Amino acid sequence: MITNEDWKPAEYNTGIMKGDDFREEFTFSVDGNIIDLSLGDPVITLKNSFDLPFRVFSIGDQLKYNGSTLVWTIPSSNTSTYSLDVYEYKLEVNIYGSNRTFLKGNFIVDAI
Repeated sequence: MITNEDWKPAEYNTGIMKGDDFREEFTFSVDGNIIDLSLGDPVITLKNSFDLPFRVFSIGDQLKYNGSTLVWTIPSSNTSTYSLDVYEYKLEVNIYGSNRTFLKGNFIVDAI
């Protein structure tokens, strides 16, 4: 079991051109030891600039495991409907009975 009261989530900014396919892969480790997120229930929440939940991704079609790597995808059919904006996202995992934010950042939707 991993315990660290001073632990803070990583920050990573990412984004997409409106109408493009999106894909990010995440692996987390502590002191070189991979954290097996498949032991928990990861959820990514995307909030718009009004701080309202815009999309929620859980394990299924757009959030999957590839071994110890968590893969987040959004097809172009979905991103084409997103407004141009700077969204905020966070990846939370309920693991070992507690909810913890592993990652947070901006998700920018832009156009040419």
